[in-house]
Amino acid sequence: MKLTTGVVFVLIVIGHFIFADQFGRYYSKIPLNQPFDINLSQVHRFDIFIPMTQTYDVKVRFERKDQAYWYLNYTLGNLAKYQQPGIPLIVSWQLKQAERVIESDEIISVDTCKWTNDYVDKCLGSFQVKPGHYQLYITFNSSDKFYSLQSTKISVGYTFKTAHTWQTEYILWSSLFNYFVAPVILLLILVFSIANPLLKKAISYYYRSDKNRRLYQQIKFREEHQFLLEYSNLEYQLQQLARKKRAHQKQKIVNRWLKVIRRDDPPDP
Repeated sequence: MKLTTGVVFVLIVIGHFIFADQFGRYYSKIPLNQPFDINLSQVHRFDIFIPMTQTYDVKVRFERKDQAYWYLNYTLGNLAKYQQPGIPLIVSWQLKQAERVIESDEIISVDTCKWTNDYVDKCLGSFQVKPGHYQLYITFNSSDKFYSLQSTKISVGYTFKTAHTWQTEYILWSSLFNYFVAPVILLLILVFSIANPLLKKAISYYYRSDKNRRLYQQIKFREEHQFLLEYSNLEYQLQQLARKKRAHQKQKIVNRWLKVIRRDDPPDP
């Protein structure tokens, strides 16, 4: 991997991480989570911004503080599945945009929908609207002053369990990518960036060694071939000399016999 390619991949991963983080902050932000005091029979107004078309739940959250579980269970009511009602709370709310009513609901809440270590939630309904700025008008009524004495928050939000938009899908998968896949990619890029020069040096050294070895073999082959040629020439010359020597010796013997024949004197044995 070239250095420029590695740098491009790193910039892409970092850019995606920053973009996904800002994207998640924008679309996962709770439209409303504000403390307020329940004033019975008084209209409460809250300005909210809805970032995407999603199902949002309207809740009132009561602080547990040091209040005993049995007391909150008796006054607020337990979860709906336990069918243990509390003090009735009449709630009516309207969601408006430019003085036009978009959604509205009116309920009598006698139970709760969620318990945590810090809060007990009452669910007041839900709505699904297009992105934009809205105004939430909500009124509480009860025959008991218990609710007006509690520390409460009004909440408008959604949960990923019930989310159904492409924005929430992207937030989920981009988070998995950024925290599990991206570190592996960056690590591989770092390893290849470090190992690439070393690998190039090793390959270059191997090719140089192989080239030198082949060159040495070629030189050795040439030397051996030259030696064989010279040896063959020398052997041929020796054979020629031997032939000439034998021919010379034969000629000497013939000359001796010719001399003997001419003298009619047999040679000595």
